[in-house]
Amino acid sequence: MAHIQFEDGWVTITSKPDGPQQVTTRFRAGDIKATRYRSCTTWRNGELRFTVPPSYATFEGRAKTPARDDHSIEFANEQNAAAAQLLAAIEQARS
Repeated sequence: MAHIQFEDGWVTITSKPDGPQQVTTRFRAGDIKATRYRSCTTWRNGELRFTVPPSYATFEGRAKTPARDDHSIEFANEQNAAAAQLLAAIEQARS
């Protein structure tokens, strides 16, 4: 699972994909063009996805592959409220 942090108007998503090396993606909240929030249910994980133009995101670690979406995270049921609060804070910073 990925870890997301929102601080000083920047969104940072850190994840460990299939390999041992972690990938960090960082972008400004003002650069987000769209968001998608899907809450977690009993049968599927929740999802928080951001649409950011590629030139506005910075990638650290492994090179980005087309099959991966570095601008989204999945979360478990107990994190629904925290994910909704995080999205509200990011949306407020966007406007």
